[in-house]
Amino acid sequence: DLLHSDYMGKTQTVHGTQLDHADTVKAWQDAKWFIDDLIEYAITNAQHVSVYAVGGNHDFDMQWAFVEGLADRYEQVDVHNTIHYRQAYRIGHVGILMAHGDVALKKLPMLFANEDSEVWANTKWREIHYGHFHHEVVNDDEGVIMRQMGTPKPADGYETKNGYTMAHKVMQAFEYSDDQLKVTYNIGGESDE
Repeated sequence: DLLHSDYMGKTQTVHGTQLDHADTVKAWQDAKWFIDDLIEYAITNAQHVSVYAVGGNHDFDMQWAFVEGLADRYEQVDVHNTIHYRQAYRIGHVGILMAHGDVALKKLPMLFANEDSEVWANTKWREIHYGHFHHEVVNDDEGVIMRQMGTPKPADGYETKNGYTMAHKVMQAFEYSDDQLKVTYNIGGESDE
């Protein structure tokens, strides 16, 4: 849910659910600033840079357009944009399936094995990365690491109303060796001060 809303003139999800108002123009500007910094840093420090994205239930169409723009802006980056709900890729012998998490959550390990059998068959370490639920959970589901990512932003009215205010507000970067997770970095987050 990079842009929060799937519309420019109103703040609603893909299915028309009314959200707390957000300035969509500012959301685009903030997303460009954040992603540009991230990609520029990656280009400077890596020989090969890929971007993979899946849409969320808030901004599926808008996010697709945003990521498509990245492909035009960064010709040296392999951008993998999709209109599907899931997308898998490999890092050596590590397989990762990305999903937003709002649909088919309990089926994701088997969907990974069936829909992306080439990635599944050629990997030893498999993870599924998803979000949607506003807090972090890590679970080993019969050898598939399920990583539910938290929401690294201040709580809005919906999150406050539904009690999603206690989760850690931190982003994470994962570094993998050829065949497993090597280290997790916490980026940013709330301070105790």
